[in-house]
Amino acid sequence: MKPEVLLDIDGVAANFIEGCRPAAESIIGRTVHHDEIDQFMIERALGMDEAQTAELYKHVMTEGWCRSLPAYEGAKEAVNYIRQFADVIPVTAHFFDSKHWVHERDLWIVEHLGIPMTDIVHTHRKFQIDGDILIDDKISHIRSWIGRRPTKRAVLFQRKYNQNEVLERTSNITMINGWATLVVYLCSVYGWPEQPA
Repeated sequence: MKPEVLLDIDGVAANFIEGCRPAAESIIGRTVHHDEIDQFMIERALGMDEAQTAELYKHVMTEGWCRSLPAYEGAKEAVNYIRQFADVIPVTAHFFDSKHWVHERDLWIVEHLGIPMTDIVHTHRKFQIDGDILIDDKISHIRSWIGRRPTKRAVLFQRKYNQNEVLERTSNITMINGWATLVVYLCSVYGWPEQPA
């Protein structure tokens, strides 16, 4: 039986920051760089006030925005490789205020990762979804998921905005920086052949 890999999308496969960047630059009047976002909430990292934050998320909610997000480099190739040996199940939280988000996210996953819509789970309660390993960029998701499954594994996908937060170092929680490193880690855990260069 194949292992079930639960895969977060925003911040792991989809570049939410890059999608926000043009609107954020227009709102705050200066250039924004991906690694400048050193907090999980982009508006806090950029020092936006309430009105600026509302303007940013109004843009995020527009039709076509979610589907237009770029994928992080290496995501498609890595997911294609992992899917040879595991069931990859996208587990992604949606924006309640967007009428378009869920459908566009489904299309994004099909187009960028090749995973069928029938395998996608939309929820903010990721801790309730069972699998063998969770890959996520949000520490609270890692903690709540592994808290219910102390014998399973979780991977914190590192980005600038989560590197300074404290995460308990245990044998079943691993921090990974990048898709190539993730593939090597999964190969070592599950005994898969290493991905050819």
